[in-house]
Amino acid sequence: MYPIMRQTLKMQVLEEALESTVALINKDLPIQMEWEIVEHLCNVLKPFENATKAISGEYYCTASLAIPIANGLINVYKGLATKQYPETVKSMILEV
Repeated sequence: MYPIMRQTLKMQVLEEALESTVALINKDLPIQMEWEIVEHLCNVLKPFENATKAISGEYYCTASLAIPIANGLINVYKGLATKQYPETVKSMILEV
């Protein structure tokens, strides 16, 4: 999910081109607040991408990393829960 959201943020830079394309299919572009939520969600999901890459080693046994990485994620999300985020993002953090 994180890579998809990261790509979505890159698409924001191309908003003018998107507006032309979207006009052809008669859909609305995300508003600024929605772009900001996607950006915050990328920050929230980034630790999961890092953990997934660390556990997904190809040439070595990574099972011993599972517990330390899980504990690390818990600590990261405890820290994130204390930061100021929009309510949508905050509820996602608290559910993790």
